[in-house]
Amino acid sequence: NYLSKIHGVHVANIGIDRKEIALRGLNQPLNNELLVLNDFLPQWSASDGNFVYNARPIPSIDLERIEIIRGGLGPTYGPGAVYGVVHFVSQSPFNSPGTSIQINSGSRNYFGTAFRHADVFGEKENWAYKLVGEFTSGNDWELDKNDPDDFQLIAGDINPRNYLSQKARLKGEVRCRFGKNKKSELINTSSYTHSKFLLTAPDAIQVNGTELFINQLRFRSGGFWVQGSVSQA
Repeated sequence: NYLSKIHGVHVANIGIDRKEIALRGLNQPLNNELLVLNDFLPQWSASDGNFVYNARPIPSIDLERIEIIRGGLGPTYGPGAVYGVVHFVSQSPFNSPGTSIQINSGSRNYFGTAFRHADVFGEKENWAYKLVGEFTSGNDWELDKNDPDDFQLIAGDINPRNYLSQKARLKGEVRCRFGKNKKSELINTSSYTHSKFLLTAPDAIQVNGTELFINQLRFRSGGFWVQGSVSQA
């Protein structure tokens, strides 16, 4: 919803909980030329190289800002940024402590809930943490057996399609500020995502339950910045 209001950004709904993002009209079923970052971490699938933003986005309850680069400057971020860059940045527990809860619902039996809790601790208040959780569930759009084109797709399926789309995600983060004026920061983030959905482009793929664990470690001090991550699916 945030991106759809920005000039030059196109957001297409391809499922009840799945979207495709395109910059400057350069869209395709699997947009692998657009670099999408989640807290500086590229959102590509390690198994097939596809763009999987919807599998592990930052919930709106924890979103601080979205940075967008359209066009030629994208390649300065490295390979895979031909069409531009979309960077989702989450809130720091130092800047936004407290507890928030979000609940929403809609048609097609859609239900979503999220929570966020963050706090600062330590004698010098140089430590902070946050815990973010999200769950969504709904029935995706079905094929119409009375439509000739849809009927051919249904007839070509080996197994019946499951239109239930669900996503559960839990993320924990710990930050430490130290050094002169607390300008240096060490950040460790761990997240777990469980997804179930039907991918219909370019071919129908039934995902009945995929699990993904990611651990990311970042360090920054002045103009120096470095990060490392490990993922397991």
